[in-house]
Amino acid sequence: MILKYVILFDSCSKNFINDDIHSFFNLNNWEVSNMNEKKRNFYIKAVVIVISGIFLVTSNASGIVNNMQILNKEINKDDVNIKQTGIGDVSLSLNSGDNVAYLARSNTLEISIANDEILEAMVMSYKISSPVTQFIWDMEYGNIPPVNEHGRAIGRWDLTQGLNPETDFDSISPEYFKIWGAAFWIEYGLPSGPHELCYTIKFNIPFETPETENGICIELYNWPQAYPDWMFNDEYSSSYAPTFCGQVVEDQNNPVVEPVCFDIVAPEPISGDVNYDGQVDIDDVVYFISYIFSYGPSPYPETCYGDVNADGQADIDDVVYLIAYIYSGGPAPDPLCCD
Repeated sequence: MILKYVILFDSCSKNFINDDIHSFFNLNNWEVSNMNEKKRNFYIKAVVIVISGIFLVTSNASGIVNNMQILNKEINKDDVNIKQTGIGDVSLSLNSGDNVAYLARSNTLEISIANDEILEAMVMSYKISSPVTQFIWDMEYGNIPPVNEHGRAIGRWDLTQGLNPETDFDSISPEYFKIWGAAFWIEYGLPSGPHELCYTIKFNIPFETPETENGICIELYNWPQAYPDWMFNDEYSSSYAPTFCGQVVEDQNNPVVEPVCFDIVAPEPISGDVNYDGQVDIDDVVYFISYIFSYGPSPYPETCYGDVNADGQADIDDVVYLIAYIYSGGPAPDPLCCD
């Protein structure tokens, strides 16, 4: 294995070149040319620091290297335990392993990662599509919206000020999102470990959507004018494509695998959950009052789910019953209200 300390300083022009930044940081993995000024300055400062260190070492040992050319150092693989290619996998699940998408509910897409070596960088690009519905994304969700970190992924990726989610969400299928990060100091990389939940993202599906087999499909995506799209980079700057749900990915820059699909189903209704959001709370009281007094929409999916006291009709008495249940420890809505 060759470790290259690449010196980027052009002693004539005093300029830094995009290709050089690519080479030095092994960042042929994404677009240096599109860096904002703040990030570019960060890289340049880092290069100056490294150049200064190499300058001191080489000047003390054998004089200044003319034109500060590339210095290569051979490392014998037999002397150190270095893997040429790491092993990793990214798997997907929905709603705590139910692996179905629910109508009119907050659905959670879960991304789990397994990697046998610490990662100094990663890029994951996805396309999510449906033939029957649109997606309503929770753009306020998570500690790095719209993504939330979990487990060993919390607080990783110092170089980019944490995780970098990029989305092209317009509530029209298909949708696209990319999750990536990089660590200048390896201790901020993603630690190695077996499959563990690392990232989640939330979305809703309108309740008028029909129940559909394989109604949502997620696949890898070739993000326009950016590369790679699917990559793990280990602490030795060796990049590779992890498997996707056990499928081998041949090309980091154009990942092609079979999509992972999930059924869209209607969840079981709950007595008192008149707005059909999966829980009984003050929102149901407001919804119910609007139905009774302001010609608002009826309890969903059937009016009888508003008959929480099981007297045969959904009316103001049921509103009072719900308020007592929510705020005063009153009896729960009758689960047989629609029987």
